[in-house]
Amino acid sequence: MNRADLIATIAYRDGFSHRTATAMVTLVLRAIAVACREDGEVKLRGFGTFTVRPNKREYKLPNGTTQKGKPSIKFVAGNSFRKYIRGERNSPDFGAEDEDTETETPGYNRSI
Repeated sequence: MNRADLIATIAYRDGFSHRTATAMVTLVLRAIAVACREDGEVKLRGFGTFTVRPNKREYKLPNGTTQKGKPSIKFVAGNSFRKYIRGERNSPDFGAEDEDTETETPGYNRSI
């Protein structure tokens, strides 16, 4: 499934217009990317964790200068996601069983 397929699925299954589904997918992906860049980690309870790891290695270029390595991005699937994929759960309701009762503002706590 690619981005266009995801948008079409959201529009069809959930009854949103194509424009609304496109906006939702774009906003979620943009929010994940910005949070990864700023904080280095995004945790979506039940779904998984995106982590940005810096590459400390330096590379020597042919002209004699050095260049730092680019950061790598890692995704680790959450417990609810793994159970759903394995068929151990009937519903992809991510985070419903793991929700904390904290009342922090999502903008201040990047863990969603």
